[in-house]
Amino acid sequence: MFYFGLNLFHAVRNETVLKKTNMIKNLIFILMLSFLSIEQCNSQCAELSTYKPYFISNFSKLDRIEGIWRGSYKSKYYYGESLKQETNEWTEDFIIFKDGDEFKCCSENGYFSAENKRAFTSTASHVVYLYNELFTNTNSRVSTNAILYTSNMIVLSYELPYKETVKIFGEDLAHDSKVIEEYKFIKKFPFEDDIPSIVSGTGIALTSNGFILTCNHVVESIGSVSVSGINGNFKKKYSAECVDRIQEYDLAILKITDTSFKSFGPLPFSFTKTDEDVGSNVFVLGYPMRATMGDEIKLTTGIISSASGYDGDVRLYQISAPVQSGNSGGPLFDERGNVTGVVTAKHLNAENANYAFKSSVFRKYLLDNNYQLKLSSQNLLLGKSLSEKVKLAKNYVYIIEVRTSPYLNKLVKEAKKLNNR
Repeated sequence: MFYFGLNLFHAVRNETVLKKTNMIKNLIFILMLSFLSIEQCNSQCAELSTYKPYFISNFSKLDRIEGIWRGSYKSKYYYGESLKQETNEWTEDFIIFKDGDEFKCCSENGYFSAENKRAFTSTASHVVYLYNELFTNTNSRVSTNAILYTSNMIVLSYELPYKETVKIFGEDLAHDSKVIEEYKFIKKFPFEDDIPSIVSGTGIALTSNGFILTCNHVVESIGSVSVSGINGNFKKKYSAECVDRIQEYDLAILKITDTSFKSFGPLPFSFTKTDEDVGSNVFVLGYPMRATMGDEIKLTTGIISSASGYDGDVRLYQISAPVQSGNSGGPLFDERGNVTGVVTAKHLNAENANYAFKSSVFRKYLLDNNYQLKLSSQNLLLGKSLSEKVKLAKNYVYIIEVRTSPYLNKLVKEAKKLNNR
């Protein structure tokens, strides 16, 4: 995600303690949801309302198929190839939730007390699931494909097992008869807008023990934060948390919280204490537009075009190095290999006018606020070619992802409005 609200750079953190207290009161019900577990839901499976807070509190882990659904189904009775009877459509509410490697389907009568056991499993296609149903009275099973349309509708059908057909027609007629069950599920909750989405940006290692610098707008949404690309591994995602939001600078400091994390290792670059001159060569590393450009790190080069940024903001550089959506939070290196800024925005109405927050101002912020972060003072990139600089530096530039929910962020915005009244 790239930050375009340039005028918001001048917003100042002027919230009072009272406002923060009110915010906590308005949002406390959201935080309480995090204590719900699927086991608690299972114990009250007949109560569909029990699952709503579960889906909210676990939104960052939800699969597209999970949620509360209104299921409608009807039976078609055939003798030979002729349709003899079709039942009226029945409706019932269902909950679909992840349990181990499958997604159990619990009716309003209760999954564990129901006559039939239903479950979905994932396939290689994100719109096709394998539906399995066990008829406990006859110990018969069916398996069929279930199609998920636009995350809000599931359609499936199957032929009733022979033993179940015998129960309906009797042994004599069952051989020449069949029953086709047709199901359609319409999602009731969460809605399309509530389905978790991924916000992606770039981050740069601050210290070897897990602190990372990125842009605040990358991680400002409520959700779970993950970091990938550590030691060149993009498959492993490390959990992280935001330990400081420097909103007036549009910066944020993250900390790796994953228990499997050990260290970034010694950082091969330092953060500059002084500003660069206009005309100085610079380069940018980051992960822009990953959906179409992939996860390989991207390099762009340019110069310091101006010692001030948007609207003359002296905390920013204007740079000519191209940046795109996803570059936010990525490092701006000087030609010696020092981190001299953090990419934060681009001007929509101008060409090659992009902005980076100065490292010198960030360092002053750390000093003024008594931070104990020990930034690297060595520069192993000095004197190396650009390609060699990139090879060394890229291992300390990471993909930052926030798995977020529009539903929860809407609640937060509403709570903020209440505080501002």
